[in-house]
This record gives sequence, C-alpha cells and structure tokens, in this order.
Amino acid sequence: MEAYLNIIYTGPNIYGVKEAALYYFNKDLKDLSLAECSFLAGLNISPNSYNPFSEKENTEKIQKRTKVVLNKMLELNYITKEEYENAILEVETGLKFKKGDIKTNTTTYSAQSLVNELILNLSKKYRISQDFAENYYALSGSKIYRNLNLQE
Repeated sequence: MEAYLNIIYTGPNIYGVKEAALYYFNKDLKDLSLAECSFLAGLNISPNSYNPFSEKENTEKIQKRTKVVLNKMLELNYITKEEYENAILEVETGLKFKKGDIKTNTTTYSAQSLVNELILNLSKKYRISQDFAENYYALSGSKIYRNLNLQE
C-alpha cells in the first residue's frame, strides 16, 4: 500500500500523496485535516477532473466526491460521528486549496543510462511496470553517484 501511495498519479506531473499534499494544499501530509485527506483519498479515480486549479469550475464535484469518501470512512468506523461532522462542515465551507511549488526531478543526459538501468532493476525486483518503477525512483529521493572520466 505504501508503494502504491507513493507512485500513483495524483495530478499534472504529480505522483504520490506526499506530492499531492504539497501541490493541492502546500502542506506536509502530517499537517492535513481529515477533510483534506479525504479529498486526496478520493482523487485517485480521476485526478484531472478533480483538480481545483483547472480552468473548469468543479467545486461541487470536489465536495461531492470528498463527502463520499467521508461517508465510507464513517460507515466502516474509521472515524467517529464527531470527526465526520467536523470534516463535512470543512468541506461545505470550502477546502482551502493553496497551490504549492513542486520541483520536478531532472537527470543529466550523461546519467540517464544509469537511471534507466536502475528503473529496469526496480521493475524486475518488485515485479512492477517500468512506469511505476520510474515513479518510485523519482519520488524516492535517491541519489546516484558515479565516476566520470572526461579524458576517455
């Protein structure tokens, strides 16, 4: 589950819930409210159509989907009635979206072959697609160190 939450598509060039929290709320995951977490939990079915920063007005759609998630959480006893009511109130008064800066991971051309090899190895080791392996690498914070002899 952790790997999935770290690599799922959550918005325009955004992968993983940590990046989604930064993009949609400009907050760390640990600082999100229950309502904000519920928004992120419901986002995975269609991130682009629930993006509050798109040109299309979708506030009602966002509220409806977030309430569906909250209802299911209450039904399954993951939250109390009081937590549910407070989160619903927050949704109805409007989630406070604040677009955060997302830094994309860039790799120099000379290091790309190393990255490609690593992605292939991750894909094989964890039996995941190369796309998922690429996202996993990009969000892992990993660094590759190499020696480069420019004389050859």
